[in-house]
Amino acid sequence: MLKYDKSQQAVLDEFFKEETTWYIQQVLNNFLTALFIFISSGIMIIPHQVWNIAEDKAMLFIIYGLYLSAISVYGQTYTVYSESGEVKELYKVIRWLPVSACQFRLYRIRKCAKLCVKCTVAIMVIRAFIAVGFMHNFCIFDLIIPVIFNLAFPVLLSMVAVFLRER
Repeated sequence: MLKYDKSQQAVLDEFFKEETTWYIQQVLNNFLTALFIFISSGIMIIPHQVWNIAEDKAMLFIIYGLYLSAISVYGQTYTVYSESGEVKELYKVIRWLPVSACQFRLYRIRKCAKLCVKCTVAIMVIRAFIAVGFMHNFCIFDLIIPVIFNLAFPVLLSMVAVFLRER
């Protein structure tokens, strides 16, 4: 089963801190991730009470699709690496580090989950503030919807993507 090893995770943190900080693909991935999250969050912070779900389904699919795209682009940072102009699978580049493939998978899932947690908390707080501050009303769906669609679903998809990619 999957067991978290802090020493191997620290080695991976050090590798990504040193080797990929200004790597152009990572800068581009981070920019696109921030852009997609910024655009989608502008709509996701609207409280549940304002939405007419029956009429706004298409808009919600687009916004959450953009958010899932952001998480996917962010996950690419930990999948491929360009070395000497040649694009390689990242695990083939770091295979000489004292890190197992399982720990590398956990690292990638943890990175995506961390981003999702930060976005979910921010969206929940802003939604609650808007609902209580401007509408003088609060709905439990303002907490449930971000937990499901901004945290659970994207993390589950990133886990599936990581394990399918390794097959």
